[in-house]
Parts: sequence; C-alpha cells; structure tokens
Amino acid sequence: MTRATSSVASSRAIASDRPVHWLAPVLCALLLSCSGDKDDGQAQPSPSPSAHPADISGPGPEELPENIVDVEKLSDADWRAGAMARKDAREHLIERLMKDDGYQGTPDLRGVLIRDAKARLAQDPEEAETLVLLAMLQMPSTGLTDHNGELLAEAELVISGLEAAITADSRRVDAMVQLGEMYELFDDHKANAMWEMAIEHYPHDLKIRNHLGEGYTKTGQAEQARTVALKTIELASANGTEDQLRKARNIVGTAYIQMERYAEAEKYLKKALVNRDGSHWNCAYQALGVLYSKMGSAHDNPADDFADLEPDENDASANFSAALRYYYAHKTKEARTFIERAIALKRADRFLVLKGFMLMAHKDYAGARALFDEAATLSPSDPGPDIGLGHLAIVQQDYTQAQALLEPALQSWLESSVAEAPDPDYYHFIHRMGCLGMGWLLANQDEHGQAIRYFDRVLTHRPYDLLARLGKGNSLMGLNHMEQAEAELQGVLDLDPDNPYAKAELASIYLSRGEMEKAEQGFKDALDTKETGYTCPYEGLGLVYLKQGRIEQARSHFEKAISLNPAIEYKKYNGLARIYIRDGRTDEARKLLERSIANYPYDEEAKKLLGELSQ
Repeated sequence: MTRATSSVASSRAIASDRPVHWLAPVLCALLLSCSGDKDDGQAQPSPSPSAHPADISGPGPEELPENIVDVEKLSDADWRAGAMARKDAREHLIERLMKDDGYQGTPDLRGVLIRDAKARLAQDPEEAETLVLLAMLQMPSTGLTDHNGELLAEAELVISGLEAAITADSRRVDAMVQLGEMYELFDDHKANAMWEMAIEHYPHDLKIRNHLGEGYTKTGQAEQARTVALKTIELASANGTEDQLRKARNIVGTAYIQMERYAEAEKYLKKALVNRDGSHWNCAYQALGVLYSKMGSAHDNPADDFADLEPDENDASANFSAALRYYYAHKTKEARTFIERAIALKRADRFLVLKGFMLMAHKDYAGARALFDEAATLSPSDPGPDIGLGHLAIVQQDYTQAQALLEPALQSWLESSVAEAPDPDYYHFIHRMGCLGMGWLLANQDEHGQAIRYFDRVLTHRPYDLLARLGKGNSLMGLNHMEQAEAELQGVLDLDPDNPYAKAELASIYLSRGEMEKAEQGFKDALDTKETGYTCPYEGLGLVYLKQGRIEQARSHFEKAISLNPAIEYKKYNGLARIYIRDGRTDEARKLLERSIANYPYDEEAKKLLGELSQ
C-alpha cells in the first residue's frame, strides 16, 4: 500500500540540503477508492494556507537558523523557546509535520514541543497555527484505528484540534486537507465538505479537485463528480501531471457508469487506462470491470452456483452468452451445446472464436485454427481470431509469432467500443484470453515480471480467475518470490479446493524449501485429482525421489512425465539425465539435456550439465 502525503502541505515543504531526521510512518491510509495507487507526479504548487505575509513576523524560512531543520540541534532550550514563540517557525514546523503525517522524533523532544504548544494555547485558545501544530504533534504513530476499525481516541483528538483550527481561521487549507484525508477513512460526506472548503481557496489545485471528484462518486453525486472532473481534465491537460490527468478521467468514467451512460464511460476509462510509457493503470481496469459487468451477463464467479440457463432457442446472442457462462464455469458439455446452437442460428465471427477456444481445450488444434481463420475472414477487424491464433502459436512455442498476433489484437480491443458492441461479453472474453496469452508467452521466455502485469490485468476484472492466479503464482515462483506465490496459489485452492495445478505448484514450493514430506504429499494429492495428461506431479515426485536417493522411483516418474507430454517442462529431462550420467549413459543424457533446453532455453541447470559432459 503506497501512502499518500498531504496535498497542499507536501507541496510547500521547504527543501534543504542538510540532513532532515523526520520519519514517514504509514499512519492514515490516505486512500482514494483504488488501493495501491501511487502518485507518480509532483504536487502542483499551492500558496501558503495562511496566505497573510503581513501577519508573519521575523525572517523567512530560508533565513532561519540551521537548527530549524536539523532535529539533532532541536534540543537547545533557547531555540525551542524561540521557535515556539515565532509564527514563521511554527508554520515551518507544521509544513514538516504535514509532510510526514506527524512528528516522529524522540519522545522527549516531541513531549517538549507538545507542552510548549499547550502553554501557548492556554494563553490564546484560538491561535490557529498552534492548534494545527499541536494536532499534528499528537498524530498517533500506529494508525488511526484499532483492530476493529474503530477510530482511536488519539485520532479523535487530532481531528478535534484541526476542526478547532479551521473554526479559528477559515483560511487554514492545510487543516482542511489533513481532515479530508482522515475523514475519507470513515465518512465520505465529511471528507467532501473539507474538499469543498479547500477548493474555494485553491480552485486550481488538481489534487484537491481529484479528491473532491472521487468523493462525489463515493456518495453517489455523479453529476457533481463529472462537472468537477471535466474541469480538472481541462486544467491538468495544460499544467498537470500524468497521474492527475488519468485520475480525473477515471472519475469522469466512473460518474458516467453511475449515470448509465456506458459508451461515454468507456471512452474516458480507456483514456485513463494507458500511461504514456505504454503501461496500464489497474484502477482504470477495475472501473472497466464494473462497467462490463453492468452490460454483460457472463461475468459471475465461476465457482458460484447458478440456475440452469434457458436462453431463447432463436436468440443467437443469448445462446452465446449462455455458452460463455458455462465455459467460465468449466461445464464443457453445456457450453458446447449452446455455442453450437448459436452458430446454427448465425455463423458469426465471435461465436466461431469461442468454439475455437473450446476445441483448443481438447487439443483439437487443427479444428480451432480452421474456426479462427474463418472468423478472421468474416470480420477482419475483430481482434478475437488473432488472439486465438496467438494461442496456437504459443502451443507451437513460436513466441515471436504469438506476440506479433496478440499485442496488436489487444490494442485493437483497446480502440473498440465494447459498450456499443452487440455482445459485450465477447470483448470481455477476448481481452481475458489476450492477456492470458501474453502472460504465458512472457513467462515461457523467463520474463516473469512482465508476465505478472498481464495476469494482473485479468485479475482486476476477474479476481477469481483461476488461470490468471495460477499464471501469476507460477511467475512469482519464477522470480523466487515464494511467499507471495504461496499466497496466490492458496487463493486458487480457496476458490477450487481440488485444483491439481495449484496443489502441484505448492508442492514445488515445498520442494524448493527442502520440505520433502510436504512436497511428496502435495504431488500425490495433485495426482489423485485424476487430471489426465498433467505431467508436473510426476516430474515433481521424480525430483523428490531423486533428492532422497530413491533412484528407481525417480526414474519411473521422470519417464512417465516425458511419455505424457514430451514438449513441455524441462526438469524431468534434467532429472532423468542425472540418473543416466550416474549410470554412465552419457550420450543418452546429452540428448535429454538438449531436449530440456529446447523446451526451455533459459534453463541454466541443463546448460551446466552439458558443459560438464563436454569436459
């Protein structure tokens, strides 16, 4: 979770080349509606919230002594007394506190500053900047809520102090911003009230505007959100960051969804989706997922039970949607029945593409190719056929051709208007298949970091998508992020307790940790699911037995894995090659290692063993 800093205060923080000992703990989860969002731009400069230079006595911040920004020297009693007595010094401390969500220096020094601030307020309870200063000094360092989500008493104290500061001086925008961010955790209406007050002072502050626009979407004020965000887009296009611009577009798109103006929503969300560097923003994908779920009928969690579908026998699109719903639910027989009925009514490109993927699942690659080719002839602009052909290229391990087909097809999807398409479910489906294909081909080329980006695109639309979660788990293993991989794969088993692929991959993690008993049991559990043609459990058991010195059992399992599918995986070849080397069958071992590299050219183990054989 990336922590956002105060919009106005952080932009006004005084730069210094001297060391600053202000820590930045994660306190308030200063969230927008999209978690994990990171502001990759600089805050737009804002005037000082007090905005009364005549009221500030003494030198400006650049003229302050070094000890103003050097906490190690703040212990000087004379300076402390002088700093608390000077308005410009108090404002400077507030800027630091706002930037870091509260002073986290030594408890003794913090206590002295709190005592001195309270002493000033005893003389003048309405001194606004001291009210803000004291509130920020009292900010709890462990978060604003307890384990039950209830607001801490310390946090309530901070809120009361900031509210009092605004009552004392209605121009304290820094207090409004801090309160707005805190209110967002528990009261969107109160947060909006703060953003509305702040925007009156700084109507061109893009961060404040985006907070307000998003706040309006949370409270169902779609028209207000749209109005605010459209103006923000105008301002950001002229003088804003990419981050500010895409957030504003996302707000407009979300507002249009709430207004059921889906074509306009899609237009803005897709503009928000793509960053200037070509990467994609997952928050916009989440909003698109909401949009498509409102337009289609095949987006439910496949693990959920649903009543038998009975589409009109004369409605081709309804039968297509039913076929897709059953396809997602892994109910092959029903899916095939409905897609055949749809094709009998109308030989549409999208119907042929779905059936092509069904044939691929049964390894009827020639039949699938014929359908993809026919679909491309029927509709050259449809990205679906190329996505299907891209998957066939992956099967053939022609990753260059696969990428040449998949990337333009996904770009074509991006440029299409799903909201105006006759079957929105279809475009959702081909986007999923295109992203899965890109993830798999990148993973097969040892580009696991890039692969995860594509799996995540699917998961933002379909967090329950088993193939995407399995792919991501596998790539996390490829990056040696075993704990994250384990969590992802366990998530698959939470959705599908008998999933053999997740069981085998988890067993591989146990094997990597040397947990041999757990690994062996995990591979056996995967085999017990009776998933025919799945070689990983045999390969895994072979590796377990090889490490345990159970050579004949290892040999038989490696041979079984190779016989089931010689064209995938590579460790089974490496393991059997080691046994052959042990037996003195070096020529046969060399052939096995060459086949291992052919399956996966990035395998260092096979290359190392071949090098040793050549010595």
